[in-house]
Amino acid sequence: IIYDAEIGAVIISALKNLEVPPFVMHISNRKLLSGLLQHLGATDKAVEVLRIIDKLDKVGGGKMVGMLLEAGVSMPVANTILGFCTITGTNAEVIENLKNFGVENEMFQEGIKEIEEVSQNLLAFGISEENFKINLAIARGLDYYTGTVFETFLLGKENLGSIASGGRYDNLAGNYTEK
Repeated sequence: IIYDAEIGAVIISALKNLEVPPFVMHISNRKLLSGLLQHLGATDKAVEVLRIIDKLDKVGGGKMVGMLLEAGVSMPVANTILGFCTITGTNAEVIENLKNFGVENEMFQEGIKEIEEVSQNLLAFGISEENFKINLAIARGLDYYTGTVFETFLLGKENLGSIASGGRYDNLAGNYTEK
């Protein structure tokens, strides 16, 4: 997990050295979303749900819930997903809220541990919290991401989209070959 933080630190440092206008890297972890969906019994809808969550900032919470309902997710599940995605605060507050969210799923707990480690390691690499924040609505719409995910936005110009994004995708080759 330290390498996930190192990638973030390198990107943030490079953008600062390039004198890019003020920006913030939004980070999350797909294990949180996958664990939540397992807990909610919605793993059969995971690919569609993750793609819908990835649109939250563009369409808003009400529209996202409507899209989840159209995808066949029940209203209680849709509301829980929205509640999860809209947890905000300082990085420490978000992590504390995740710990108290009431999901005892092993994957979810692993996601909490990893996002906490990434956050702590970014700080250890000298990255200021003004340049990164935990944003649980960052899902990266592609289904091969397995862990840390991130998107970087220029402050005040978020409508331009991400200027640097990506994430961990363990075993990607396994999707295409058995070797």
